[in-house]
Amino acid sequence: MYKFQDRATDSIILFWLLLVYSLLPGLAKFLDFRFIFILNIPIILIVFFKTFKLNGLRYTDIPFLIFIGFVIGYIPLSFFFPLNSGEAIFYGIYTFLMPTLGYFIGSAFSVSSILKIYIKICLIHGVIGWILYPYFFFDGYLNHVIDPVLSGSAYLRMTSVSGSLGFSPLMLIGFNIILSSFFISNSKEFKFPVLLLLFFCCCIILSLQRSAWLGGVVSLLLVVFRNLFILKINLIKLFKLMSLFAFSSIFIFFLIKYDLFDLEKLNFFLDRKDSFTSAANERNQMWVNGLSNFYKFPTGVGLGQVGLVPTFIDSKNYYSGVTDGDFIKTLSETGFIGLIFYSFIVLIILIMFFNIHILSIQLFTLFLIIIAFSIQMIGTNISELYFVNYSYWLFVGLFFRSVNFSNGPK
Repeated sequence: MYKFQDRATDSIILFWLLLVYSLLPGLAKFLDFRFIFILNIPIILIVFFKTFKLNGLRYTDIPFLIFIGFVIGYIPLSFFFPLNSGEAIFYGIYTFLMPTLGYFIGSAFSVSSILKIYIKICLIHGVIGWILYPYFFFDGYLNHVIDPVLSGSAYLRMTSVSGSLGFSPLMLIGFNIILSSFFISNSKEFKFPVLLLLFFCCCIILSLQRSAWLGGVVSLLLVVFRNLFILKINLIKLFKLMSLFAFSSIFIFFLIKYDLFDLEKLNFFLDRKDSFTSAANERNQMWVNGLSNFYKFPTGVGLGQVGLVPTFIDSKNYYSGVTDGDFIKTLSETGFIGLIFYSFIVLIILIMFFNIHILSIQLFTLFLIIIAFSIQMIGTNISELYFVNYSYWLFVGLFFRSVNFSNGPK
């Protein structure tokens, strides 16, 4: 069987497959045909069979294989739980388990190739976001085309095809890819890095996703910390970077105040900025309920039982729901094995942080992306967001494969 390899032709094919996958929600809404979503299954399987190599597995893949092996083995047992919904289990397999196959892309493609593919996908979604955003505020000739795509999108939150929850993680990926290489004087990987940073920064701000804002700020601080205090980069580029973010904030303010928003809309935007504490308070009881699920069912209640799936399929939920908080939701559904696996990821992140000065630029980029994902997973269920979940596992796979535990980070 022909296998993908890390070459230009195969990279182009992979780009188009992933781009189509990422655009499926928009196509489903535009054509008013929800079953278009299942086209992601053949795309996932094609990419998996074209990239997976049994002899390409590494010992760093063992934690993931144990975790997934347990989850798969637990599925038949979860059907016998009297409180479980069989339909929800199948949806859980579809939304959570299938996208984990993205983990193995790294066996065929280099980190550099994947980052180049993703920056294009992120740019396309960002451009779609800017095209759609004005339609929140005024009627136009294309409203009959735009309205179906914006259906289900929260008010004033920039989106492309799958709501701001699915939009903001992609913008953070693009932001981190450009940001991580910003201080490299001889980097010619991306043209116009300042404009790209401004572009992604504005998209993140206008998504109005507080976890995305926090993820962007943490990424910025880590880049400044690594390059200014450890690598001793001169202050000129730091000044440019700070000026960029100051300009983007001023740009957004004037965009809001004079062009697009009336006072009520401006207050809505500012309320999002001032509500980080309330966001945690809103989710506090939900997280407590999720921990209660784990206490009662330490091996997990099974896939699809406590997240957004029961709401989506209008299934009676006998467990305490966790619709905002992926770590707690996964803890509820996969039990102690999920706790061990995600604790392992946090441990690796900490090891990377204390070795941040010797990380290669590619590993540092993956480090930023995984941290950004992890921050969003505190208050968002990205594991139920189709392409975003696939992207998460893809980057986790690249992250694990880029770490040499015996000799330290590469």
